[in-house]
Amino acid sequence: MGGLTRLVLSFNQLSGIVPEFQGFVSVETGRNDGLIHLSPVAKLEYNEKKGKTLSSTLVLFLFVLSGFVFGIFAIICIRYVVSNSLHQTKVCWITDDSLHKSQIKLSKVIAAICRPVNVMQSNVLYTYYKVMMPCGMYYCIKKITRKSKSFNLHSFESFKQGVVNIGHLANYTMAPLAYAVESDTACIFYEYPQHGTLFDLLHGRCDDNTLDWKSRFAIVVGICRGFAILHGGYVFSDPIILHLSTSSIFMKHLDQPLIGDIELGGAFSSQFAVSVGYVPPEYAYVMRVTEAGNMYSFGVIMLELLTGEQAISEGTELSKWIIQHEDLDEVRDSKVSGNSVQVHQ
Repeated sequence: MGGLTRLVLSFNQLSGIVPEFQGFVSVETGRNDGLIHLSPVAKLEYNEKKGKTLSSTLVLFLFVLSGFVFGIFAIICIRYVVSNSLHQTKVCWITDDSLHKSQIKLSKVIAAICRPVNVMQSNVLYTYYKVMMPCGMYYCIKKITRKSKSFNLHSFESFKQGVVNIGHLANYTMAPLAYAVESDTACIFYEYPQHGTLFDLLHGRCDDNTLDWKSRFAIVVGICRGFAILHGGYVFSDPIILHLSTSSIFMKHLDQPLIGDIELGGAFSSQFAVSVGYVPPEYAYVMRVTEAGNMYSFGVIMLELLTGEQAISEGTELSKWIIQHEDLDEVRDSKVSGNSVQVHQ
């Protein structure tokens, strides 16, 4: 365009600011009412305004970029601290099974508990993670943070003894395979339950595998047997089950429930250990979980097995909803039929 001496833009219905050309270029812009010819002063003001806009955009971009970089740096630092502390931690084995000892890799556990996508469920006491080992086997990792208000630091030795005791109840509870204790974190290792939790089976993405009545009855019996062992004083003098709900009943098989979240040697404060929808009436007065409270929560679980409804729905507790219906046919789970899944042995 160096040889341009004349530019005719007339009668084109153009709009906007006419750019600046060299002095020897003749520009004709007649009949373009939308065009703006800047005076020398206006040009200066326009350039200053444009410069300020660019500066503001650049400052905003740098601010966002620095925030993003800082966030990445913080995540890396947190992961490094967790990884570095746990890498120095010794895994204490409870099981004698050489297969589990050879398959569980602490480095994989460390990586998994730093990724929210691996979270199975979480509450004020601990977080469960689903972890796949290099061999393809899945394990369930329970992470406990000692900084939690619900955890008593002075009872940590009792906690470790409680983990060992529970390891002998593999037929009734989520039996730990091993545990690792660090200054402010503890991880307990379990076999991954084949069918997830009872909540998954009743209310999750298992609509094609609706539990039949035979399976549901077997689940109730299995939980009762676990209660008989735990509340019978054979393992602990005063055991209670924390956060008892369908989410804390793990399903090794469709007819074999395993009770999770057992209070470990006085290490937890039961003041924080009740799940919404399973709260016994007396909790408002005593503010602690008791054996009687466990039985109330178990009653809610039985209602869920009967009705297929969740413990609380649209703000109404199942225990209150059920008393509004007298006809069993109205509350019985309509999804159960003669074609429901058979019990897996």
